[in-house]
Amino acid sequence: MTRFEALSPAGRVLIFVLFGGGAAALLYLVPFYARFVAELSWMPLREQWLALGSYDSWFYSWRLLIGLVIGALVGHLVAGRSTSLVMTDDRLTFRVGDEVSVINRGQVGAVRGRRSRVTVTGLNQERLFHGKLEAGHEQIRQAFQRHRYPWQD
Repeated sequence: MTRFEALSPAGRVLIFVLFGGGAAALLYLVPFYARFVAELSWMPLREQWLALGSYDSWFYSWRLLIGLVIGALVGHLVAGRSTSLVMTDDRLTFRVGDEVSVINRGQVGAVRGRRSRVTVTGLNQERLFHGKLEAGHEQIRQAFQRHRYPWQD
């Protein structure tokens, strides 16, 4: 059995930290950016920029939390759409988010790969699966050949 995981636990944590921290930092700095932009003489809508830059009281304490929540939601969407594959001699099991696709060996006509993208076609050339795996092309090719799937370059 060969397994290609979508993301490692450390990778998921990194996504949540980057998206959550990035969104929190952006929302934290909004009033500072707005005041800076409002001071530019050529900037249109200067009054609106000044108004946005004056939200320092009640919004100040909540914007970090709002940024963290928004960033965590976006990170969840990104991490949840990654593909994982469990490969045995009998079948391929792909998981993309909450969707699970099981392809029996007898259904597979060909497997093609380009970079980290994999396309599994059936005996009648219908596309059974197409997606990106978190591994290199050579590693994916060797795994399919080791389990004796019909790999085509």
